[in-house]
Amino acid sequence: MIQLNHLSKSYKEHLVLDKVSLKLEDPSKIHVLKGQSGSGKTTLFNILMGLDKDFTGDYRLFGKPAKNFTNDEWAEIREHGIRIVFQDFKLLEHFTVYDNLYLTGDYTESEINEVLQDLDIVDLKDQLISTLSGGQKQRVAIARAVISQPKILLLDEPTGNLDTMTTEHIMSYMNRLRNKGILIFMITHDEQLAKAADILYEMKDKKVTVLKDAFPVQTGQIEETQQEKTKKKVTQYVWKTLNRMKQKNLLLAIPIILLMTLFILVFSSFRASSTQSFLDFFEGVSDRVIVVSTTNLKEDLTDELNEKGIMPSTDGNRIAFSTADVDKVQNINHVDDVHLFSDGWYSHYDKDQMIYETRLSRMDYLEMLNPSIQYNPQQSWLAFNFTQMVLPTDLITDYNMDNIQLVEGVYPAEQTDEILVPDIYGILYLDTDNTAELIGEEITLTVHDFDNIEAKKEYTVSGVYDSGYRQNLNAEYPIYTSYVEPTVYKVTEDDYAFFKQSLASSERDAEFNKELIDSFEQFEAAYGTGHMSMLVRVDSSENIEAVSAELGEIYPAYRLTSQYELKHGELSDIYNRLVSILIIGSIVIALVVGIIIVFLNKGQLNNRNREMAILYSLGFKRKDIYSIIIRETFLQFLFYIVTSGIAVYLLNVFYLSQTKYGPLFKNLFEPSNVILIILLIGWMLIVSVIWSVNGVKQKNLIKYLNE
Repeated sequence: MIQLNHLSKSYKEHLVLDKVSLKLEDPSKIHVLKGQSGSGKTTLFNILMGLDKDFTGDYRLFGKPAKNFTNDEWAEIREHGIRIVFQDFKLLEHFTVYDNLYLTGDYTESEINEVLQDLDIVDLKDQLISTLSGGQKQRVAIARAVISQPKILLLDEPTGNLDTMTTEHIMSYMNRLRNKGILIFMITHDEQLAKAADILYEMKDKKVTVLKDAFPVQTGQIEETQQEKTKKKVTQYVWKTLNRMKQKNLLLAIPIILLMTLFILVFSSFRASSTQSFLDFFEGVSDRVIVVSTTNLKEDLTDELNEKGIMPSTDGNRIAFSTADVDKVQNINHVDDVHLFSDGWYSHYDKDQMIYETRLSRMDYLEMLNPSIQYNPQQSWLAFNFTQMVLPTDLITDYNMDNIQLVEGVYPAEQTDEILVPDIYGILYLDTDNTAELIGEEITLTVHDFDNIEAKKEYTVSGVYDSGYRQNLNAEYPIYTSYVEPTVYKVTEDDYAFFKQSLASSERDAEFNKELIDSFEQFEAAYGTGHMSMLVRVDSSENIEAVSAELGEIYPAYRLTSQYELKHGELSDIYNRLVSILIIGSIVIALVVGIIIVFLNKGQLNNRNREMAILYSLGFKRKDIYSIIIRETFLQFLFYIVTSGIAVYLLNVFYLSQTKYGPLFKNLFEPSNVILIILLIGWMLIVSVIWSVNGVKQKNLIKYLNE
């Protein structure tokens, strides 16, 4: 069965085995190898078990060169051909006696009970290994080894820590096993055990010699019988492990869950403060709208002019759009509508140019609001004022530049006395937080004209919008009045003087803007309608690319704003940079958190690797061990992420959403954010799995088995 010819083994420069030759072929004999501690006996066993393949010479097992066996073949051999009983037993401490046998192969309960009965420990089968004595553990280790009915049984110092009675019981059982045809090979320094050997060897001076050979060795090739592959109970092992160690795992999970909860919050706020704020603006831009602005120059043009010492606020051709610009764009194929407006410029009056402004002191508004509302302690007043809609009602849905979120109702109709109020206004002035009640409500407001003459005027509430006051209390909120078509503005000498000064702040700026400000007539032409923004609505989103191309030819200096440009134009470069920063930052954060989690889990991982080494010695293939590690780690991370998700949800509902930081977490549970978080936690999972699997190396397995 076992044949060694001139086998040598060294650790670096230290020779451990020197041309050892040995034959173990008679299963009817008990073979014993004695020798002092450190003489190389355990090293020899590691070689016989296929755990150490770094040797010279010839090792044949069952008539075949051992070095030719694949890892899977070695797994089969360790499962049925050759089993080992370690000196320190190498049992799974947090499992029962029954589990230690059941999980190592496809054995029935009756088979397990039979071998436990033979070793007189059947009454211990439901006890945890950690509660057993040394002698009881030794018998469990033997039971685990012999239940697979191996051809060869190796025992490493089987009686080293046992009392005389236990030693005699085990030797009696060894005699029964050899009568069943199992070749028994023990290593020991126990003289009593050496006397009981049929064939006694001694390891001395790095060699093996025969001291006793009482009976002739039976010759002839031992025929190898093919054993049926044992179906590994990987799934059962994982569930039993998690169940047995649930208390320890829960204690370990607490800091990991806290860390993962913090990670989810940090990532979500990081995303919201970077790419999400950029995307929020485009939520109000439909896929059939393009916005062009004379103040929004392309980045490469700005950089080019800056290198020349010019600080451009125009492209040198116009200050604002003219009616001729409108006609030119209107003639582009597939353009449905063109509208000029002043993006970011607001008129604070209604259609009759009446002004409304009102304030509440901090003491007054705090009494009427929920005390949990966050506010700036320096904020003394809360103000509301009229703000005229910049775009007609039919265009607001295509370009909602203020990201107005309607709670109830509709936008004010054009040229009417309808108003759109914030929800907080209903609480403070209309004495209700039921927004539905406000729709159609007629209210009387005290307004004044430009000469500050007061008047009472009736208005109708057409809609209510979300002010976000629960997350952050602003100092001022607009009450939107209806859109009014602006009259053509006639520029004055004062306007000319102002722009001439601002566009000629330096000699180079003056030279660049010369065609715009050289004379009043040139300024008047460059100023056009006075509107610096142009909204172009296309008849279909399918034609947005073609219209964008023509607009780019007409206005080569201006950056276009649209959903298409966000994905394909200059804006995509800006967005991609933000995304790159987000991705790199997120991966770094996830990597750091993953490494911290791994270090928190380091002690448990080491214990798990010792268990994996034990399973490896029992015939588990590496793929079985990898499967156990991956499944356990996946289930643990699933528990972590679900628990962290619940913690984040509760924290957001009961605290974060009520604070000024609420906007940073408003997209916390959006599908895109959840998917990204899961992907990043998946990255942490990969880090943990790689770290864990890294322990399943041949040298690490041998190290754990020799400890």
